[in-house]
Amino acid sequence: AKYRIDEETESLASTRAVIPYNYNASKAISYARQWATGRNPNYKSFSSDCANFVSQCLVAGGVPQVRNGFPMKELTNDTKQWFSFKQSNKSFYTTTFVQTRPLATFWILSKSVPTTTVTTKSSAISNVKAGDVVNLKRKSTGIQYHSIIISYKSGNTVKYCGHTHDRKDQLFSSIGSDNDFFIMKFAKR
Repeated sequence: AKYRIDEETESLASTRAVIPYNYNASKAISYARQWATGRNPNYKSFSSDCANFVSQCLVAGGVPQVRNGFPMKELTNDTKQWFSFKQSNKSFYTTTFVQTRPLATFWILSKSVPTTTVTTKSSAISNVKAGDVVNLKRKSTGIQYHSIIISYKSGNTVKYCGHTHDRKDQLFSSIGSDNDFFIMKFAKR
C-alpha cells in the first residue's frame, strides 16, 4: 500500500515528474559499510545524521542529486530539491537530504521509488532488498524518526547500516517491535 504523508503531499505528487536514475545497490552498500562508523568530510555531519548518511549512500549508488540553481542560503527547505555539497568551506543542503520525514516526502513526491509501509519486522524482512532505505516509524505516534539502509539480505537474515547511533551490518531483528517500517524500494526487483 502506498504511504500517504497527507493530502497536500499527495496533491503535489500528482504534479511531479519522475527522477531518472540507475541505482547500483552494491556501490551504495559499499559506501554504507565504509562510512557507517565515520563521517565523510565531503558532507556536513549532524548530531542526528541518519537521513544524511542514507542520502549519501544513495548518491554513492548513482542516484543523482536534484538541485535547481545555486542555493542562496545554507539550508534549503524545499521538497522539490534533494542535495548536499560543500563549496568554499560552506555547506549547502536540503532538509530532504538530511532529515527523515522530508527524505520520505521527497521520494514519495518524486514518483521514482515504490514505497510501502508494513507493521511487523517479519513483513519488513519479506519486503526489503539489500540497498533499500527503511524509515522507522513509531507505532504510538505514526512519526517517522530514523532512517537506515539495508546492507545485507539472505533468506530471513537482514542487516543494516545507519548513523546517529552508528551501526555497521547490525541485525535488523535487533530493532524494537514498537516500530512500523516505511520502505523505499530503491533496489531492483
